[in-house]
Amino acid sequence: MTIGIRNPYLLRHAVDHARAAGSESLSLLFEDPRYLVHAHPDASALRYGAFGEGMSLNARIYVTALSSLDRVPDPSTRRDFFAFHAASRQLPDLAHAIATTLVKGCPAVATPLWTTVRVSDSGRYHTPGSGAVKGHASRVNAIAMAALSDGSQVAITAGTDATAIVWDLATGARRHTLTGHRGQVSAVTATVLPDGSPVAVTTSSAHEVIVWNLDTGLHRRTLTGHRQWVHAVTVATLPDGPVAVTISSDKDAVVWDLGSGVRRHTLTGHQKWVRAVATTALSDGSPVAVTTGSTDEVIVWDLGTGLRRHTLTGHRGWANTVTTTTLPDGSPVAVTTGADKTGIVWNLDTGSRRHTLTGHTRPVDSVTTTVLPDGSPVALTTGSAEEVIVWDLDTGVRRHTLAGHGVCVRAVTTTLPDGTAVALTTSANKKGILWDLSSGRAVGRLHLPYTGTLAAATRAGFVLGHEADLAYFVWNQAPDLDAPTQPRR
Repeated sequence: MTIGIRNPYLLRHAVDHARAAGSESLSLLFEDPRYLVHAHPDASALRYGAFGEGMSLNARIYVTALSSLDRVPDPSTRRDFFAFHAASRQLPDLAHAIATTLVKGCPAVATPLWTTVRVSDSGRYHTPGSGAVKGHASRVNAIAMAALSDGSQVAITAGTDATAIVWDLATGARRHTLTGHRGQVSAVTATVLPDGSPVAVTTSSAHEVIVWNLDTGLHRRTLTGHRQWVHAVTVATLPDGPVAVTISSDKDAVVWDLGSGVRRHTLTGHQKWVRAVATTALSDGSPVAVTTGSTDEVIVWDLGTGLRRHTLTGHRGWANTVTTTTLPDGSPVAVTTGADKTGIVWNLDTGSRRHTLTGHTRPVDSVTTTVLPDGSPVALTTGSAEEVIVWDLDTGVRRHTLAGHGVCVRAVTTTLPDGTAVALTTSANKKGILWDLSSGRAVGRLHLPYTGTLAAATRAGFVLGHEADLAYFVWNQAPDLDAPTQPRR
């Protein structure tokens, strides 16, 4: 059925005429996703769901989505919410049809393919029922992406319910539930062993580190040695195989051989609990870890020997986070952020400070890096504030300030769909903004049913997490970087 969506009278009153004609006409009207998006919802039959017992599924999704909103939204907001509600009912084809409906000539930024959120007919979220995608029982702490041996792309989530779950990104199916931790699962990462087996490494509040076979979901080994909560884990490759580096409230970082499960080194030197860790290789090929602590200290460790190579001093308070990358001249650098409202770029070969990144007005607690199409490495930093700053790591100069949320930014992730460097930011006002990192322009906006507090992206799409809920979105098309910026909502 084709609806003349440009006719204002039809958009406003077609539902009343169809209802008068009978339930079959009403159901046919709602088969067209363009009508769902463009029809004005002020008619009582739409707003309050006076359709009777024979309400079609599309109409039920329409009414459910509207009843979850406090005000009558514009078409682009309606489109995003209707698509999400369709995905929550495991109707990916309908979600795609709705999300690709044009509003002002543009489809939605992305289509929600699946979600662990189940939406009731009252518009409220509740525990998924039979047949729905069931997620964690409580808050998700971390998300990692990986590929299985059969090529399947998966997300691994770490939950406060003492489990990790392996999700098939294409279908939303739960491939494995990883059970065995005695406390909440605090962090997760993934790598591939020399025999080709993909593994996940998870950490917990009960001092545990567990290695899992991602193909089978089976426990490979438990790595014991930490004495307190294990906060984070990352991986690196040494000449003789992969290792995991874990950090803990016991003030130590530990280097584990993932092939044998043997503890290679205990990295001792922090005065208080270790907050963050990242790995890279120096110019001479030496693998190193960079750790930050609950003081102003940042330490560079040689992973081959377990010895301290450098202590990086410069922050005037907690050093919150760290990431690593390589500059165009081949120099390995670390970027740390701190409670002193700054970021610092460090030369890891020499242990010297290259740049101090100043401009934030609040403590900086998040940093991620990527490379622009022209080869420029950049860092994105944010804290408990409204903006994200993009820095040129080669020069230390601010390239862009990504300001558009109006409230605190909660999550940042970067990806390269179709070779384009973009960032997705989410905020406390349930908005997502897609940014072209070369120009600093907003090239797409997404209206969310909740605050996305965790985000992880691939070239194909991204996973958003909030409390116990997850949703996987796929890009509808590569961002049109030459199009006018979409108006703010």
